[in-house]
Amino acid sequence: MSTVIIKKLVSLQEVQVCDSLFREYMHWLIQELYAAHAIIITPDQEERLHTDFREEWPSLIGERGGIYLATLDEIPLGVCTLKPISETEVELKRFYVKPGNRGRGIGRQLIELVLTETINMGYQIVRLETFAFMETALKMYKLHGFEQVNAFEGYEGASHGTGGVELFMIKRNY
Repeated sequence: MSTVIIKKLVSLQEVQVCDSLFREYMHWLIQELYAAHAIIITPDQEERLHTDFREEWPSLIGERGGIYLATLDEIPLGVCTLKPISETEVELKRFYVKPGNRGRGIGRQLIELVLTETINMGYQIVRLETFAFMETALKMYKLHGFEQVNAFEGYEGASHGTGGVELFMIKRNY
């Protein structure tokens, strides 16, 4: 039986393999936002979201961030990123496992590795932005010590048309 391998990517060239996962995640999210909240994100807005996120890649692969790719037999199945906010705070972003691979423990392995990394990097707070329709993810976040809080400054949805339907969570590493 094959084993899921999770690797921290260290170069922009390596991150290119994640591009399709990030796009798939965004497309899935847009469909869910429409179904749950009748929010319409146009193809142009979707591309802008992706372009904005790609501009963050250099900071994500830096010493204080991370892009983590889960593969099975070298096939990308899931991804999770850490975006540095300050010396003490980091944001978990683009946490995604391909739908056909959910329920196999890949998301749990990813989040446990990434949360361990946040401690090793010295972060005191891990924050994230999510949505109520992501019920399985919400359960996992709560199981790993996240709690719901008020909106934090500079959240992604505010600048891309989803402001007001997000949920915000933090985990304290102290």
